Amino acid sequence: MMAKVAAFALLVLIAMAPRLTLPRYRSLGRQASILRSGSFLPQSVGSFRLVRHYRTPASGAVETGGIYADANQEEVTVDLFLDAVATHNAIGCIIGRGLTPVWQRVTSVRAADGPATFDLALFEFNGNLSLTASTQCYAATCEERAIPRLGWDLPSLELRDLLRSQSKPVPLTIFLEEPRQGRLEGERRLLRRFERFVSALDLRPLHQVAADYSSLP
Repeated sequence: MMAKVAAFALLVLIAMAPRLTLPRYRSLGRQASILRSGSFLPQSVGSFRLVRHYRTPASGAVETGGIYADANQEEVTVDLFLDAVATHNAIGCIIGRGLTPVWQRVTSVRAADGPATFDLALFEFNGNLSLTASTQCYAATCEERAIPRLGWDLPSLELRDLLRSQSKPVPLTIFLEEPRQGRLEGERRLLRRFERFVSALDLRPLHQVAADYSSLP
């Protein structure tokens, strides 16, 4: 299943490059190398172990991610954008590439260090069910708003963005895939796996990166 998850994630990541959702934040340029030098992929997240990772430049940011698997070979793909110049919801990329979600909703879950809000969407892709979860991690919170069904988000400026005019988030995306052998059961399995993974995921390193963005001159 790893190859299938990777293929779906690759479709999304290729689509990520041209899309930047406003508002924009000040770029850190070369100073971001301080942040890029760290490792943001733990070797294990609960019962999941890191089996493959990647790290590449992407649209002025640094993209790093990896595939985790548990003892039953159930997999989770994690993707991070470091020094991204804007918020980024990967669900919009998928919709923008022509896939329509079976459903989409914003939900709060419990991560290892506290609550986090994700925009979740279920897709059918190559005969499989795929769950995509997107959030923006700031210095104190990880939160997200629903991407419009048109896929490409329109420029917007919210009160929270005005209050964070000197900061920018770390976009985090989580991908999961399941063979489509009964949609309802497959959906339940994906959601259980997502909640199990996130409940063991410590988001504090991402909060620290977001806080460091503000501290750099």
